[in-house]
Amino acid sequence: MRVKISPLDKLFSEFIKKRAGWKCERCGNMPDKRGLHCHHYERRRKKSVRFDPDNGISLCLGCHQFLGENHDEEKAFMIHKLGQEGLDMLQARARTPARYIDKNAITLYLKAQIKELGG
Repeated sequence: MRVKISPLDKLFSEFIKKRAGWKCERCGNMPDKRGLHCHHYERRRKKSVRFDPDNGISLCLGCHQFLGENHDEEKAFMIHKLGQEGLDMLQARARTPARYIDKNAITLYLKAQIKELGG
């Protein structure tokens, strides 16, 4: 099942990639902007963490495909990035049903974060 990409998804993706300095967080490569992806550890259909900064990773196409197909490697990467406690907290938030997502507040937050990062 494909999830529709909304303007907020695009904004979140821009934030994640800008936060990473427009490079892959796994291998360090700096592909052109079209070759960089925003990967979600907890899948995008989990609305409670769809726009959670801890859930987004900037990856090149090769690393995105690799982590998407190798859950143990993906989990190890996330533990390295967030720590075990951080990953546990992200997973707990992912299990929390999201009845309402304040898209306006998330948009304002992401725009402020992007501005703070220099753009």
